[in-house]
Amino acid sequence: MTKTDKKKSLIETIREAAFTAFVAGLAIYYIPFEILDGLRNYGLAGIQIGSTMLIVFVGGPMLWHGKLYIWEFIKKQIEKIQTTKTVYKQPDIFEKSHELFDKVMSTTLKQNLNTAAEILDSIHVNPQILPINPKKHVARPLSHEEAAEMITDAMSLAGVITEQVTIEILQIESGPTLQKIIFRLPEKIQLSKVIAKREDIGNHMGINSGFDIVSGGLKSSVAFLIPQKQRAFVYLRDIITTSEFNRFQQEAGLPVCLGADLIGKPVLIDLTKTPHLLVAGATGSGKSVGINTILASLLLTKSPDELRLYLVDPKLVELQPYAGFPHLLAPPITDPKQAIYMLNKVIQEMEMRYKRLADKGAKNIEQYNVKSNEKMPYIVIIVDEVADLMMVAGPQLEDSILTIAQKARAAGIHIVLATQRPSVDIITGVIKANIPSRIAFTTASQTDSRTILDKGGAEKLLGKGDGLLSLVNGDFIRFQSAAISVSDEETGQAIEDIKEYWKRIASKHNSNNHNSFQIQEETSNPMKDWLESREKKELVNLEIENITEDELDHEELDVENEQINFTDPLQQQKINALKEKLRYHICIRRSARVGELRGVLGVRNETVSELMQEMVEEGFLKAPMNPRDGYKILWNEDEIINYLENNKAFRNSY
Repeated sequence: MTKTDKKKSLIETIREAAFTAFVAGLAIYYIPFEILDGLRNYGLAGIQIGSTMLIVFVGGPMLWHGKLYIWEFIKKQIEKIQTTKTVYKQPDIFEKSHELFDKVMSTTLKQNLNTAAEILDSIHVNPQILPINPKKHVARPLSHEEAAEMITDAMSLAGVITEQVTIEILQIESGPTLQKIIFRLPEKIQLSKVIAKREDIGNHMGINSGFDIVSGGLKSSVAFLIPQKQRAFVYLRDIITTSEFNRFQQEAGLPVCLGADLIGKPVLIDLTKTPHLLVAGATGSGKSVGINTILASLLLTKSPDELRLYLVDPKLVELQPYAGFPHLLAPPITDPKQAIYMLNKVIQEMEMRYKRLADKGAKNIEQYNVKSNEKMPYIVIIVDEVADLMMVAGPQLEDSILTIAQKARAAGIHIVLATQRPSVDIITGVIKANIPSRIAFTTASQTDSRTILDKGGAEKLLGKGDGLLSLVNGDFIRFQSAAISVSDEETGQAIEDIKEYWKRIASKHNSNNHNSFQIQEETSNPMKDWLESREKKELVNLEIENITEDELDHEELDVENEQINFTDPLQQQKINALKEKLRYHICIRRSARVGELRGVLGVRNETVSELMQEMVEEGFLKAPMNPRDGYKILWNEDEIINYLENNKAFRNSY
């Protein structure tokens, strides 16, 4: 073969490679892999490389020699097609593209494709209905040289270092909200000294808020947390389409996506392990967005057969879009009285579930669902603004929350409380003791931060979803809360799309299985009907014969079916017997807590309050100035002992 022939053969080979790269790029680029955006980049690169090679090795010689090599090349390709009688139809193009994938794609990309397929199979609702993040990445992080220079200047101006030193940068981590710069402390400089100068250092770095100094986690190291100049968005779609969430949700009973941590890794919790959650933050801190994300995480991964919900929304706006979901046991509750009724019904459900667990020899709901053919769904209660309820029905609400928090975990019942007023009269010590897992968004003061987390720090957060997570094991995680979308319209549309999906599934399920769950109509409100029926219901006539203590124990009023009329003389004798039993218990325990006394008598809190008000008028008790302080006993010790001696008949009840 002559040198000219070799040159011509080489050019033709290059041209064929260029054309192949160009066609492969087109095939890859136009195949709709929306989940893996990086795949399109490979296609675009193929197009660019192929077109460049065609211009250089086809267009160049064509212009140089004046010959139309490109047309000759196309003519030869057409002749080849006619010779082999190959017709390029769409299936052949896709078949050819699969062959190209094996040659072009890396092993990592193949694994990502397989992961994407697993995610689509494991999540009930297709995540593609969620909005796409328009701002997924932040600007370039600081280089080691830039960070060292900035830290050296700031610490020198703040008086932390007084001589020429070289700052050794150990690591720089960049997330959607913050950059974490970890460096080694100069000799003779203590971490406590650097932390004490935090405000001065931040001022010299030109950072007004959000700057913090923590331990670096390495020997003799410190970490500066520096806010990003332009924060990236964290969308729920970004998290649930990751392999981390896929693996997590397969193992978790109630998987919840909270957002991304300092370096952008997903922050995920299992509500069955939490087992309850307290969320607090000031107005504009991102609390409501966080609640929506928690709800959306559950609704995307759990069917109505696996999860049922109670939503309490005193503000009438935040949780109303979820009305109509087949997961809901009732429409979103807005009235405090309905909320108290609902919590009482949940407590009854809890007791019933424990009996079913005992019958199957199961310790918790997970073991029960393994042993039983009839699966027991989880129940999650979400209260968007607990402060509004506490102001109306504080003691009753606190007692119900306490019972659920202490006992309901094994029965598969979990509660999420949210408030924008984290004061000690709303988030009481009793509630905090029984809900150790908490989330704090930006607070107005360090006092509010300590109320939520038992430590300061939340007052320094940046707002708009910047939060601190305190887990039951004592760990603290700073994270950026995920959002369905930054647009209210897109968020509302996504919720509607998820709702319509579950309605279609529920409709098909009901047509095949009449014993399965039913779609709740938005006009149906059983709690409202119950409250109205109670107001219209005639009081049951009670017997007026002498009532002994034994009879009283067996004839206590049913909280769901009867109501005491304090103005009816026919009931006065039974009222007096209840009051004396109440008085005896107060003297025995030296305590006058309404919730505790309700359990003794087995009547409504309102009934106990009425009886205690009568004892206030009799001079036995003193009414509290603050409803949360409780009643005080006015009798002295001698009067109490004398009363107990004269009423020994009640002793058998204790």
